[in-house]
Amino acid sequence: MTDYDLRKKLEAVLRARAGQARTEHPLSYAQSSLLMLHQMDPDSASYNVALTARFTGGFDSAAFHRALQSLAGRHAVLRTTFSRAGAGDGDGPAGRQTVHGWLEPDFAEVDAHGWTEGELQEAVRAAYREPFALVTGSPLRARTYRVAPGEAVVLLAAHHVVCDFWSLGTMLAELEQLYAAEVERRPAGLPGHNKPYSDFVAYQSELIADDRGARARAYWHAQLSGPSEPAEWPRFDLDPADVDGGGSLMFPLPADLAADVFALAKAEAVTPYVVLLTVFQILVGRYIGRHDVLVGSPFAGRTDPALAECVGNFMNPVVLRADLSDAASFREQLGRTRRTVAEAFEHQDYPFELLVGELAPPRADGRNPFFQTMFIYQKSGRHPAHAALHVADEGASPAPWAGLTAAPFPLDKQDNQLELMIEVVHDGDRLVGVLKYRKSVFSAAAAGRAAEHYVTLLRAAVAGPDRSVADLPILSEAGHGVDRHPVPVPVTSDDSLAARFRQAAQQHAHRTAVRCEGDALTYAELDELAGRWTARLRAEGVGPGSRVALLLEPSLDTVAAVVAVQRAQAAYVVLDPSHPAAWCRTVLQDSGARVVLTQPDLAGLLDGAAVPVLVMPEAELPPAGEPGEPGELPRAGDVAHTVHTSGSTGTPTGIDVEHGHVLTLLESMREHVVIDETAVGAFFHPAGSDLSLWGTLLAGACLVVVPSGAARSPDLLHTLLVEQRVTHLVRPPSALHGLADVVRRTGTQGLALKHVFSSGEPLPAPLARTVREWCGTLWNTYGPAETRVWAIAQPVRPEDCAGTDVPVGLPLAHARVHVLDRHGQPVPPEFTGELHIGGPCVSRGYVNQPQLTKERFLDSPLEPQGRLYRTGDLARVNTRGQLEILGRVDNQVWISGFRVELEGVEARLDEVPGVRRSTALVVGAGVDDSRLVACVIPEPGSNVTEDDLRAELRSTLPPHMVPAAIGFFDAFPLDAGQQVDRARLAEQFASVPAPNGAAVAPSDRERRVTAVWQQVLQRQGIGREDNFFDIGGNSMLLLQVYELLAGDTADPPLKGSELFRYPTVASLAARLGRGDAAPADAGAGGGRDRERTSGRRIRRTDDTVRDARLRARERGGKNA
Repeated sequence: MTDYDLRKKLEAVLRARAGQARTEHPLSYAQSSLLMLHQMDPDSASYNVALTARFTGGFDSAAFHRALQSLAGRHAVLRTTFSRAGAGDGDGPAGRQTVHGWLEPDFAEVDAHGWTEGELQEAVRAAYREPFALVTGSPLRARTYRVAPGEAVVLLAAHHVVCDFWSLGTMLAELEQLYAAEVERRPAGLPGHNKPYSDFVAYQSELIADDRGARARAYWHAQLSGPSEPAEWPRFDLDPADVDGGGSLMFPLPADLAADVFALAKAEAVTPYVVLLTVFQILVGRYIGRHDVLVGSPFAGRTDPALAECVGNFMNPVVLRADLSDAASFREQLGRTRRTVAEAFEHQDYPFELLVGELAPPRADGRNPFFQTMFIYQKSGRHPAHAALHVADEGASPAPWAGLTAAPFPLDKQDNQLELMIEVVHDGDRLVGVLKYRKSVFSAAAAGRAAEHYVTLLRAAVAGPDRSVADLPILSEAGHGVDRHPVPVPVTSDDSLAARFRQAAQQHAHRTAVRCEGDALTYAELDELAGRWTARLRAEGVGPGSRVALLLEPSLDTVAAVVAVQRAQAAYVVLDPSHPAAWCRTVLQDSGARVVLTQPDLAGLLDGAAVPVLVMPEAELPPAGEPGEPGELPRAGDVAHTVHTSGSTGTPTGIDVEHGHVLTLLESMREHVVIDETAVGAFFHPAGSDLSLWGTLLAGACLVVVPSGAARSPDLLHTLLVEQRVTHLVRPPSALHGLADVVRRTGTQGLALKHVFSSGEPLPAPLARTVREWCGTLWNTYGPAETRVWAIAQPVRPEDCAGTDVPVGLPLAHARVHVLDRHGQPVPPEFTGELHIGGPCVSRGYVNQPQLTKERFLDSPLEPQGRLYRTGDLARVNTRGQLEILGRVDNQVWISGFRVELEGVEARLDEVPGVRRSTALVVGAGVDDSRLVACVIPEPGSNVTEDDLRAELRSTLPPHMVPAAIGFFDAFPLDAGQQVDRARLAEQFASVPAPNGAAVAPSDRERRVTAVWQQVLQRQGIGREDNFFDIGGNSMLLLQVYELLAGDTADPPLKGSELFRYPTVASLAARLGRGDAAPADAGAGGGRDRERTSGRRIRRTDDTVRDARLRARERGGKNA
């Protein structure tokens, strides 16, 4: 028997004797958190760490097994089991670890001969994801898959509680020597270790108790004391069948880019880590739309050189805060990052878990309270193959290992710890990136684009370090803009609506042009009547550049007046008869109209007007005569009409619309919608009726005037549509909803609708599905008055009705669309940005308001004509290339198809005596349910009533701007920025107290949950809506709640990870009763709240429910 054989027999005997020997030690803070996570979700593989490799050249599986045993013998932490004993005693981290004299590693050899590569990868993945039995079993696992003689794929895995990235390098290096010794049947000759992991645990306790800990604590408290909100990611289109777990992808940086990174780092006296981290912080800032960016980054935690070769989890995540709010250059930002990293390095030993407990930041749905992103920078460890094997870099060259050749083998791992992580491995002169993501936030396609965006930003930054951070592009040139239709041939300069109508009247002289309640005019008759009114207007001094106000109910005269004004080379201004006289007088004064056309019943509204008022049809008209010569007609650049919207001051704001704007809209729609002489269009009002009015008349079709009563009554409108055989209809969703109810009651018989255009509000998907059943084609359209109403439109398809609202689609040919961030940079697909519109559709600006025009109509290099209209609408481009409107950057809303500035309502309310402060908002969640309401804080002693206020508003504001209800408050809830929290105010407005103020009686389950909370929190007086974390709870105490509740078999099984989703007594008791119910509103502990307004939604919407995670997951961490 050789010396080697004798030594092996002796080792076996000693291991057998040592098997019963045990020593107990406390846990480090990192271990305590990881153990808690393991107990809450014991089937999770998120914190398994591993290396995989393909060994060729004579691999010996038995020798590898013996080397693995020797490795476990050298490192006590690899022979350790864990327990929760001592939890909650308040003396350091909860739990204990037991070091065994011997604990056999989990090893297995698998015969994989004949397996496909896919079968092999799946087997390795399954072995990696197999949970560790940390309480009873080994934290170390290895599998060898024999795929051919002398060739094997090896998985070396451990739980993060005993291992980090540095430790994997140590294990790989020591295994190489141990394996070589086993193959050669000789001693390995490895030196012993200076200190065990238990010394690090003791060091942590000493640090926290002395001055070093106090200084580190003070530093981190100062760094993290400011407000930090959870990341609001873009609303990526996820696959509902694939939202669990995480994914990862590798993106090696091009060699030239890596060289540029190294060169810039050297020139700026920083490490490559600082360059790469700074770019990642900028990327995160762009993704979440914030200047204050918090990113996690793991530091090695091995400040004691004697622990350099010790295997264990030393990693401590630190929070690196970046301020991107100013116009700093990338070079300047690098300097800031360098200082931040240096300070963090100095204070890296203070446990992250302690900071979470001490600062107790608000948490949402178990997410990390400080960061949801992490950047990791790894350099090759003790073994040259370590980095390549760690990231499974198949582009790396095979490395020698104990006489074998080691090549990377692909394995996705640790990909569900945080919502986004980028790990960059520095291997020689190569930089290899790995992006890891949570599937409940990122789709695979979105993750791929994120990697591309990082590379694009990095390339731009190193190429131009003196560029402003805000100007660094996230998209390549090919990614700019929104797919669009070809731009049409421009309308000629001498073209106009009047000229086009003259052509139509000559071609279709004897066809019916307009019908209204039994009366009708042919094209010849309408042309003749309009000509006479044109002459009358000219007699009043109306000519080029003049404006004529129209105060008219819909009628034949209304249509004639519109045509007449155009032929007089003037522009018409609509005064709505439903608006109060004060509003109409303001519009009249603002417009500078030369004359008013009205009807007998309305003339009294303008008593005292300073301009002539002509009453139709009673005014004296000249004899019928020939229309004016073509040279007397307007041109494309002349103003056709002026529309007024509500302004932020509560006064109307005028927008000029040119003849060319209307004509380019009609030309753009021509390629999609056929309007010929057989069409029948419905005409409601001269304001905003370009397609229904001019699209019908210029095609020689019949225009049916809808009386005001029918416009307000769905039943009367339905009757008119059937009787008049209307084929083209334009209505807002709020009106379509009422019409749909009538069709549901009466059926579709008699309807002849070929095209229905939804306009003015977001189109709810359920309504769209209904309307599509009784019309030929339903269109969803978008466009503010500043872009001549419609700039974007699409026919609604079944697949467009799958979400909440129907996408508005693609830009029409006369519009160019850009979704931009706050710095004017294009955002990627699926990102939320502000919608900007360019092209021929953009109006010249606001009447008599140059400052407002300057603010909203911007010069931009993105547009050939250099001009964009900033809509104020938040938008995104979905994966089908369609635009979706998500909300507003301000407080503008839409009510019944009308644009309303909430500040305008508030401005009027604040002028009323007895009102100290007011806030207007929308309550309700649908086109049929939303209401404009107002909240008022009265002056002390004021006896102003709701009726008083509404009466005052009715006298000055249009009906759609008058709140349906007004509530009185002592104070308004404020957000973190000390602004009125409209979302919370809406909840308070809508809440109804229990009758007589009676409290809701608690259920038996609520009493049981309350008793458990009182026991764990050691306090009384807990209410059913109290949030666990707001009244002293934390993750460790939550585990005690779980253990107490899980022992009761009367209710359905409860997962510990669910507790974060039910942080109130009421919601948790309801969960226990329902078994698998969705969480109730979790308040401060719940998900990201979303509020809807009428058609418009406040800010972004994304009801994705995140999987619950506990404090250990807050570490976010990957191994350092």
